[in-house]
Amino acid sequence: METTLTEINECNQQIDFTLTQDELIPHFELSYLKAAPNIEIKGFRKGKVPLTLIKKYYGQSIELESVENIANECFRQTITEKNLQPIGMPSLVDIKYNSGEPLKFTVKFEIRPSFELQEYKGVEAKKYSHLVTDEEIQNELKRLQQSNATYEDVKIVDGKDFVVTVDMQELDENKNPIASKKNDGVKINLTESTTEVEILDVLKNAELDKEYFAEFEHKHNDHSHAVHLQMIVRKIEKIILPNLDEELIKKITKDKISDVEEFRTGLKKDLENYWQEEFEKRFLDEIVNSIVSKYNFSVPESLVSNILDGFIEELKSQLGGKQLPKGFDTTKYKESLRPRALWQAKWFLIREEIINKENLTISDEDLSLRAEEESVKIGIDKETLLNFYKTSEKSKENLLNEKFFALLKENAKVTVLDDSEILKQ
Repeated sequence: METTLTEINECNQQIDFTLTQDELIPHFELSYLKAAPNIEIKGFRKGKVPLTLIKKYYGQSIELESVENIANECFRQTITEKNLQPIGMPSLVDIKYNSGEPLKFTVKFEIRPSFELQEYKGVEAKKYSHLVTDEEIQNELKRLQQSNATYEDVKIVDGKDFVVTVDMQELDENKNPIASKKNDGVKINLTESTTEVEILDVLKNAELDKEYFAEFEHKHNDHSHAVHLQMIVRKIEKIILPNLDEELIKKITKDKISDVEEFRTGLKKDLENYWQEEFEKRFLDEIVNSIVSKYNFSVPESLVSNILDGFIEELKSQLGGKQLPKGFDTTKYKESLRPRALWQAKWFLIREEIINKENLTISDEDLSLRAEEESVKIGIDKETLLNFYKTSEKSKENLLNEKFFALLKENAKVTVLDDSEILKQ
């Protein structure tokens, strides 16, 4: 068998194969034998047709059918001999075969790009801290009161704690209704900071069944356009906030806590944990981005494609179903996320190289320690958890990730800053 390996680029290679008739005959003989049990010729029982007749009447078709299997077998043999490690699905192209002649074919495939591992220790990164204020705690308490509020129908708005239901009609620049932009029963919570200021302003003294107009500039990404709204008030509800007392705390915590101060202390701790987690993510992102920025190599298209497919599955999950909305442009969506997929593919390859260099692995001792920790938290005995972890690749991968990021953080050059510094950037 004659083979020629050609490097197309740093991620793509191809092997050209040529097999002589002498080399093909053993493969064909095996194919005849495999086909024999299913062949039936008049005068012979099924599976009892002599091999000479099988070759005479079916030989050429059996040979043509077996060519692809022969090509795949030769490819597997060759990559083993040449110590090649393809990724993704190889592509069999340019098959040329006529009975009695040599078989020629080409297999194209992707490989991991070869790159020199850059320094990943001593990366400079900023780590922020945040001091939770009484105002934040008070705002969170107010939010909890609002989520447990009751509503009273009234005829006029008198303050901010109101929900106004309107029939909303968008108008063109000449104040004519746009037929496709009419929405009835739109609820506008006057306490929401995301609502356009102009809408809040015209509804601050709204009355039932009255008509109001709002005009403003709506900004969306890199463009903006004028909006003209006509609103007819159909319902006004006054928001009645519950007292911040023992009864409300018991309701929120499902009877776990009743003391207001104890709840406030726990709320402060939750907010502190939230900011700590947020800034920890930002810290890690800065380290990772700094590492990836040191590299400029191509990534295999099959890896990028797998990541983009993952984005689609993630979107389906977010939408609560297995199907995307009718008319959804999958191609356009993938194209918009391609830069992100390229970045993730590059990071995936870099991360694996670092893990291999550092010889990071998950031992039985690691799994045992994790099982012991989680056993106390979730109330499942250690041995049950340990047996699960030993068979769960996802659990092992999560542990390996923890080790990996711990390595990066421990070796980073950290600058600790108050989060007020973010505003100066």
